[in-house]
Amino acid sequence: MFNTTTGSVLFSRDPIVTLGGIVLPAGTFPAPELFKLPARPHQEILQLKKQKCVGILEYLASGEVHSSMRVLTWLLKLEERQTQATLSGMSAEKLVLPEDLGLAGRIYGIIQYGGDFIYPTKVFRFFSSGKTSSLNLNHHWLCQLVRIQLQHFYEIKYWIPEKVLLKERKFPNIPDGVFDFDGLRFCIEVELSPKLLSAQESILKTYCDMLCEVPDPGAWANRVIFFTPFVDLMVERINEYARDEFKHLFFVQFLDPVVLSYKRGSYLLNDDLLKFLGSKD
Repeated sequence: MFNTTTGSVLFSRDPIVTLGGIVLPAGTFPAPELFKLPARPHQEILQLKKQKCVGILEYLASGEVHSSMRVLTWLLKLEERQTQATLSGMSAEKLVLPEDLGLAGRIYGIIQYGGDFIYPTKVFRFFSSGKTSSLNLNHHWLCQLVRIQLQHFYEIKYWIPEKVLLKERKFPNIPDGVFDFDGLRFCIEVELSPKLLSAQESILKTYCDMLCEVPDPGAWANRVIFFTPFVDLMVERINEYARDEFKHLFFVQFLDPVVLSYKRGSYLLNDDLLKFLGSKD
């Protein structure tokens, strides 16, 4: 049997002083003191600013390379205006490079100075302006959103994004992401549109050849999770093409096909997914 979840997205002048209906003359009560917000020490403000910058840079340096303001708002768990202010400051300091992609919006990529700011001795891929296609950006951002949600609410470890997997070519079937959780390795697939039957059959059969049910350091993967708007269709195809002994190692989770504005909560947080992540039998 499959654990399948379909759900909805979680989407936060002087008054007249009277006493028993009688208007009292001015000055009867002392005027209340104006409330003033306590000012944060300057060093604390600088430290918070640095934490936000480092969080974004470490995320981009992990192999993501670039992202959008809306996705990074989920990373920082802030209001969009606060994230935008942080990114504007980082752009001015040459930590990230912004690029406008027309209707697709603006992206922010990590560049050399930003990399040196967090990892002075590490060599990794930097962002280059003019080389990003807008065609698959929404898929890229939704993969990032899935990662952020899983890391925030399930505390998953060792996420490898698709960009790194493509470069290393270690997997027979390149997933959109790989992570470890509770001793198991999970492959992530974000499917925003139905694949051709032949392509879907090939992917599922390849996964069945890759899967190892129990923890094994040499295994390609122990579980596969599909994030998709087409839950019923994906379950149907897994039932049809996956071998019977491996069907329980697949999970299908509903995913809204649009990157939504950040709200304090998770729309990937549910008991079925948590049980699947922790299942070793």
